[in-house]
Amino acid sequence: EIKQACATNDYTAINPTSYLSVYPHQIGLVFFYEPLLRLWNLLQIPVEGFVFLQYVNIILVLVTLYFMYKIIQLIFQNDYTTACYFVLTWFFAPFYLFILRVYGDISSISLFTVGLWAFIKLTSNKGYKMLLYCLLSIVCFGLSVATRKNVLVAIIGLIIIALLTALFQKKRALLFPIVCYIIISCCTLPAIQAFYEHRAGDELAEGTPPIAFICMGMQQGFHANGWYNSYNYNIYVESGHNMDFIRLYSKKRIDERLDYFKNNPKEAYEFYFEKFASQWCDGTYYSREITACPSAQRGTAFEKFYSKDGGSLYLFVCNIFQTLLYFGAAAFCIYSLLQKEDKTLLSHLGVLIAFGGFLFHLLWEANSRASLPYAFLLLPSAAAGISFCMNKIHKFTQI
Repeated sequence: EIKQACATNDYTAINPTSYLSVYPHQIGLVFFYEPLLRLWNLLQIPVEGFVFLQYVNIILVLVTLYFMYKIIQLIFQNDYTTACYFVLTWFFAPFYLFILRVYGDISSISLFTVGLWAFIKLTSNKGYKMLLYCLLSIVCFGLSVATRKNVLVAIIGLIIIALLTALFQKKRALLFPIVCYIIISCCTLPAIQAFYEHRAGDELAEGTPPIAFICMGMQQGFHANGWYNSYNYNIYVESGHNMDFIRLYSKKRIDERLDYFKNNPKEAYEFYFEKFASQWCDGTYYSREITACPSAQRGTAFEKFYSKDGGSLYLFVCNIFQTLLYFGAAAFCIYSLLQKEDKTLLSHLGVLIAFGGFLFHLLWEANSRASLPYAFLLLPSAAAGISFCMNKIHKFTQI
């Protein structure tokens, strides 16, 4: 509703007591979707705006799959790895189901993937071509941060790889895009917020401080340990937007929780084991729950799919995918350790980003939906690992 209102020049949602003041980082979603909805209004497309954005998601999924294919070709230059990637995408059912969700999940993955491709291209080009690829990657990374802020984990991983490449391969030209990525990561959302505040002639509040999310990540959630339980929203509202109180109270709750875990190590282990398993061992990535709309008019097949006991085939396919993904990624890590020479540090980017995501959500609010980008970025490593295993099996059977 906020996105559609802004697309008609209604900026009343930009005020110190609105939903956006609780979660001001979501102003980036408004920035991304507003021009698309303006186009929808201009062309008078005969579908609802929400459905139009779902069509946009279909295009973004195709773009994402294509550019990841190009990335795998650039990094691994192996037809077997490419083939394994395509097979894995057949089973990545949650990625396609997320087309129904217009909340930045698909767009952030798509934009980061295109930006990653542009970064790889700039490493092998010079002059104006390098600058063009650099500009494209900056724009894509900036928009990806705007749509989903947790993509910063992936950008940090890329910056680490780029720094190592610049140091060990003596590519000093990479320092310029690295600095640009740091600037765009820090400035995108504040700039977008300032832009909308200027338009509205009003301001958003500071928003829920990060420590409230960390505190919530140490509590029992609605779905599982460490998941959302509305703590961050409730304390923001109940405190009257008092930032000092929220920080002090959340810190007190964290200290109490740490003392409890220290005195009860078994409970601490069980808490974090469930938090870890509920996020990283859910092959559906919470896709059925997050895309189900109770008020929607669905046919019998979809009602069965979204029911508690339905969608068994979907769950089976999702579990196959996640098993292959983790097996392939693990095989790739073993292969990398055994390999004497490595062509590029970029081949390890997916594993590094997934590890960073694991550390981040160990502290932050857990949600298996948040693991979807990490799963997609693990695809190249998983495809390479499965390809390695297939080659070994093939050689063994030829003996």
